[in-house]
Amino acid sequence: MRPQVGTVVAPIDIGQVADGQFLREAIECRSARLAAGRVRPADARELKSLLRDQARAVARNDQAGFIALDDRMHQHIVAMAGRPNVWRAVEDVKAQLDRVRVLSPLTDDSSVGISG
Repeated sequence: MRPQVGTVVAPIDIGQVADGQFLREAIECRSARLAAGRVRPADARELKSLLRDQARAVARNDQAGFIALDDRMHQHIVAMAGRPNVWRAVEDVKAQLDRVRVLSPLTDDSSVGISG
């Protein structure tokens, strides 16, 4: 057996990044509007908890943890809107966008402020 030599990394497809961002924005903006009219106290607690955990991930410079928590938060909002299965469409198109997210520096601006 011979060891594999070299790694080939596919370039980021900017068109796919833009398409993924467009789809996420369309789905998530509509979901936020619908969810706002349906929010229950348990939902508000869960969102606050996810935001706090995101802030902690930023403080630890835990980019992978932050991205996972951010996705969970957005998935929860889509579910609150009554469309939990729609998140699958987001997952299908976000691979290139996630590559950009992983390569982007994690800063305090990455987290959303928490009130209350």
